Formats: sequence, structure tokens, C-alpha cells
Amino acid sequence: MKNKKEIISIVRKTLFSNIPFVGTFLDEILFESRSRIKQDRLNRFVILLKDYFDDKFDENTKLENLTSEEFSDNFEEVLLSVLKTNSEEKLFHFRNLLLNQILYSDKRNNDLFSLFVGITHSLLDDQIIILEKFADIKTEFGNAFLERGTLKSKKVSIDSDLDRLKQMNSNEIEIVKLQKEYGEIKKKFERAEKGFDRIKESMNPEIYGLSFTRFMILIQDLTGKGLLYDVGSTAIGVSQFEYMEISELGYSYINYIKFT
Repeated sequence: MKNKKEIISIVRKTLFSNIPFVGTFLDEILFESRSRIKQDRLNRFVILLKDYFDDKFDENTKLENLTSEEFSDNFEEVLLSVLKTNSEEKLFHFRNLLLNQILYSDKRNNDLFSLFVGITHSLLDDQIIILEKFADIKTEFGNAFLERGTLKSKKVSIDSDLDRLKQMNSNEIEIVKLQKEYGEIKKKFERAEKGFDRIKESMNPEIYGLSFTRFMILIQDLTGKGLLYDVGSTAIGVSQFEYMEISELGYSYINYIKFT
């Protein structure tokens, strides 16, 4: 069975050898030039790793994972993805994926490593920025859209109960207890309302420097990949893709590619 280099050699000869001058020219442009591009990407990635090692590593750093078979496979997988990307930002993300494997292998979901490498490779830089925005909202406010709806219903219900108890001249202790519960629900609702406002802001293409059409294409693609989901899809009077939140997969992914 022919190896990869032999197959490439045969393809090159078949495509270009019968065209004397043009064949030689295309051969250099499509293969030799391509090799230089890939080598440059690999060099930049190695420099990113080296810079981190030089700055952060010391004699107390645990590097046992470097000798494992699993890490060897993961390292090869990352390098193959590095060779295929022209994004400088993605080089940092791939580096962070690898560093998390090296330093926190016992604390991370390492069975998801290949999945996260694939996600990084498949996303555009703008999509990762969008995901980071929604991940920040989830970190600060939780599932704000759903919580807002639930808390709003509770607030209305307690408010109605208070009015009824006051009209009935009910026990003051019961009223005070309900007022306290109402106050707690109100605070949670106001917090969820802030999160809801952040969601609305995050659905504005202008903050990403994108046109509406491009933004919606990226949002729909992220939804199709299971990284965002349409929280308003079942709400009355809400348009499709009007309110989005990050999924558990998207949230786990963003947290995995973060490294400080």
C-alpha cells in the first residue's frame, strides 16, 4: 500500500508533468509555497508554547502528562489543526487546549479534548468572540431569559396574594412573611432582568462589527453546532433567533480554551 508521500508524488506528476513550463510553475505555487506556509504556522505555534514555558514553568510544574500516550495523540491532533489554520487567534486557542492537557489533565474533561479541537477548527474567529460574550453572561447571570420568565410569574403571583390578604385583613405575620418573599423574588428578578438586557445587547451585530446578515449566518451556524440555543423559540410574540443563550457544550468549550 502506497504511503501518503508516494500518493502526493503521483498526483503531482499526473497533474503537472505534461505541461512543461506551467506545470513547474503551478507545482511550486501549490506545493512548495504551501509547505512554507504550513511551516510558518507551525513555527508561530511553537513560539507561543515556548514563550509560555519560558515565562511560567518552573521546577514545581508537573509535566508527567507529557510522557503519556494520550498526550502524544492529542499533541499530534493539535499540530495537524495548526497546520490548517491561518488564524492567529486560533493558534492561542490551540495552545490553551494543549496547556490545559499538560497542566490540568486530572481536572479537565479530557475525553472531550478531540471534540474541542474539532470545534476550534470549525469555528470562525467572530464566532468564538460571540460565544465568549454569551459565556460571560451565563457566568454572571445564569440562564437569565428562562429565570426572568419564571421569576416574573412568581412576582405577579405573590403580589396578587398580598393584595388578597390585605383585603381580607389577614394575620400580619403572614403578610410580613409574604412581603419578605416578594422582596427576595424582586431582587432575583432585577438581576435576571439585567442578564436579559445583556442578552439583547449581545444580539446586536454592531458590537461585533458585523452586518446583520453575516451575524445571523454565524448565529445560525453556532445553533446548528449545538453551541448556542434559541431560548425564545417557544415564547409567544418572540421571533426565531431573537434571544439566544449559550449551551452547556458551548459553555464548557469556552471555559476549556481559556487559560490564565
